[in-house]
Amino acid sequence: MVHLFGRISPPTAEEQPVGDMPVWLGNDGPWTSPSVDLMLKLEKAERRLDEIVAAEVAVILEELVDEVARSATLGGLQHRRNSFTSKQKAAFVSAVEKLKTEYPERHMNEVLRMVHTVTKTSVQHTQLRKWSSTPVGQKRGPKVNSAFEEAVLGELVFTSLMKVDSEEKAVVIANVIYHQDVILLAARKVMSSPPFRDDEKLQKLKLSRCWVAGWLRRNALRKRRVTAQVKQLPPPEVVQARMAEIQQAIIDGAYAASDVLNGDETGIIFGAQPKYQYVGADAQRASAPESDDKSRFTTFVFGNAQGEIQPSFSIIKCSAKNPADLSGTRVLANLHSEPGFRVTDGWVLNVWQKDVRLPDEKRVEQTKTYRRPYLMHSVTKDVVTCQNNAWMDTVGVIMLIELVVGPSLQGRNGMMIWDNCGAHNVGAVREVCDAFNLRVESLPPKMTDQLQVMDLVVNGPLKAAIRKVRAQKLFLYFQDWKIRRLAAAASMSALPPFKPPAPKVAEGLHCVLSCMNSTLRSPVCMQSIAKCFVRVGLWPNRDGRFLEYTSHFKGGSMTLVHPSEKAVVAEDNDASCELTSFGEIATAFETEKRYEHACEVVELEVDGQETEREAEVEEVDDQENEMLWNDEDM
Repeated sequence: MVHLFGRISPPTAEEQPVGDMPVWLGNDGPWTSPSVDLMLKLEKAERRLDEIVAAEVAVILEELVDEVARSATLGGLQHRRNSFTSKQKAAFVSAVEKLKTEYPERHMNEVLRMVHTVTKTSVQHTQLRKWSSTPVGQKRGPKVNSAFEEAVLGELVFTSLMKVDSEEKAVVIANVIYHQDVILLAARKVMSSPPFRDDEKLQKLKLSRCWVAGWLRRNALRKRRVTAQVKQLPPPEVVQARMAEIQQAIIDGAYAASDVLNGDETGIIFGAQPKYQYVGADAQRASAPESDDKSRFTTFVFGNAQGEIQPSFSIIKCSAKNPADLSGTRVLANLHSEPGFRVTDGWVLNVWQKDVRLPDEKRVEQTKTYRRPYLMHSVTKDVVTCQNNAWMDTVGVIMLIELVVGPSLQGRNGMMIWDNCGAHNVGAVREVCDAFNLRVESLPPKMTDQLQVMDLVVNGPLKAAIRKVRAQKLFLYFQDWKIRRLAAAASMSALPPFKPPAPKVAEGLHCVLSCMNSTLRSPVCMQSIAKCFVRVGLWPNRDGRFLEYTSHFKGGSMTLVHPSEKAVVAEDNDASCELTSFGEIATAFETEKRYEHACEVVELEVDGQETEREAEVEEVDDQENEMLWNDEDM
């Protein structure tokens, strides 16, 4: 029998040749039909296909199980969205375009996978298409009304065009940005003014805390602690005229840098409480133990144009009925018994005596004999004396010249430049200075905070050292108090209160002397002092020229922008000028970097749009604003 696909049964008797062996048996054994071989191959292929399908299903199931496990264990973690700067976006677009040119047959997803393999950063196709279609320089988010923000700034800051270090700058004359509410008041005033009241889009602007923070960033304004009072300063021309006289005296006297001196007395409040404290997030305010802000002494510190700090002259408080004779007071004798001020520490107790002719209360000159005890260190030549109010009076200045300043010159001619303190300008002081060939010059009035070298670079570290030592003393007391507190709690006795002892004057003096012998006499500090002499115009620069004082720059300045971009013109300039100004000169917006890892966060260009980074850091800004606008800190 023959099947459609071939024979499947042995041949019949009629098909079998006579006398021959059956063909289906063959010479070598039974005969196999071709259709049987095909069936076997099909069965084998089916089994192989089943194995492949089962393997693929197993792999897919394993991946699904892993995905479920990851979702269950990491489901609470939020994926941080990647942020890219403009340069990074442009680099991604350029790289993808080059890959597409090199591999035109490949799909976009495959090209993006190639980019991901190299950069380990996932970039979506839609994201890349958006980057490539956005023009370079265009910023994301709503546009900033630069005219409105400049007008708000003009209601808060008054500037004037001055030359500072041979460069025109908009120097701040007055600034009333003291609180968030002041900025909001200025913004509301500007919004109601004629140029902006008809601007529908501007009227919809929400003057919120976030807007104020953004306005401060765009104007490059930062929060600083108020540490000085506004004074009516002399005109810069008057200041420069006086500085020119001092500079000419230095040239005519041919003084060496080591003989040009600048000195200043500063009050050291050794019992003051710390200024800052690190507290928990829910603490209402910082606190410190009780302190005595009246516990103070005065220290006169002076140095030369080489940056060398000379011996100090400190005055502590005493009490004597006769202000001319303080030799009977015991404060210095008691100090001489304190550790660090004993004979074994190099201190020697003496009494200074001199007949001085000074005017009395009725301005009648009288000659009196003044006696004051003092301690002098045999090596450093530092001096500690006393006075009823711990002030530097005329007798104290004479004592300073005879014991400290005069001997430091070692017979050379010198010049002392100091402030206009009344005690410095007495005739008796001039006579003592002449005896030591010491010429005395006074700085322009009310300019010590800008021209006094010691006030600029020395007094700050001294007072910081006092606060540091005070904090360390509180730490040491806390360690002892903690043990006593735990012991009292264990014994069920009265708990000791946290009441640190008041600091001693010896501790304050020792701290000042230690700071002078270490920090102020370090090479870095000496270099800073020498540079400050040049900076304020009390010593020539490398070119042999003195710097000129051209403007009062203490309040800072606002950045001047090129006239083609923003208004930079004095108010008294040509009225036909296209540019605008407020006050005497217009201000501009300055780029400021606020995050080390980010691009330029705030920037205002000609198109008046914010940077794309601003929208991405909005959440962080909200947290900063809570600290920025704490009413108790304002």
